[in-house]
Amino acid sequence: MCSYCPQKILIKNYKKLSSKLIMTFDDFKLYLNNIPNDYIITFGAFSEPFLNPDMLRMLLYAYDCGYKLDLFTTLVGITKQDILSMGSAEIDFDRAVVHLPNINEHFMDKKEYLYLLDLFCNNISIGKLEFEYFGFVDDDIVDLLLKHGYSPFCGTMSSRGGYVYVPKYQIGGGFCATGHENHHILLPSGDVVLCCMDFGCKHVLGNLKDDNINDLNFKKPFIDIKKKQRLNDSDIICRKCDEFIPFFSLRFFNFIMSKFHKFFIKLKEV
Repeated sequence: MCSYCPQKILIKNYKKLSSKLIMTFDDFKLYLNNIPNDYIITFGAFSEPFLNPDMLRMLLYAYDCGYKLDLFTTLVGITKQDILSMGSAEIDFDRAVVHLPNINEHFMDKKEYLYLLDLFCNNISIGKLEFEYFGFVDDDIVDLLLKHGYSPFCGTMSSRGGYVYVPKYQIGGGFCATGHENHHILLPSGDVVLCCMDFGCKHVLGNLKDDNINDLNFKKPFIDIKKKQRLNDSDIICRKCDEFIPFFSLRFFNFIMSKFHKFFIKLKEV
């Protein structure tokens, strides 16, 4: 229930799909059979992963199966044993991001939180460990992270597909600047929705009980979304998303220029 993720909207709309609220370890193993191990498995997205009692077991299983892993967490629900187990397993996360509470959010008792955050920094030692907050963060948290050599950064609040706030409606054919529409989200029921912005579960692409994740991009629901992105106007969440860029707009021009800039920097490095 942090400020960044519209949980009430997710709960309301997910219940229309399924009554299954928890993904069990056996569910996870079943779904993973339909995900090739060249995929990155991200624990996070719609909810706090460590509130799932099987979280650590699923994490270690996916790692042992050879998947690259991302982790997005508030540390809510994490235990001392979870942190020590991840540390002893020396999990090489591709990316790990901790969402810090702002001064108006209270994820847990402050003393307990600082203890767990300190333990996390001591045991999860990777180059891509990041600490993000929205608004203003407590000085004690900043001081602790600086002690460990980390500089937390203030993130940009996303509209989450228009569910946190409603940005200007995007008219005209366009595309997703981040490629989020290829970062599908797996729900406890096995249903797969479009992306990490689709908290309303508006675009269900299939179910991993029956479908291989690779096949979903060639089925009608996803093909229809890609077609609608190119239309002048259409009923998809992309129209209310900050990351959607209409063709021939100023944002499109800036996007192309930034790509060229990154390309030339790489050329210089070579």
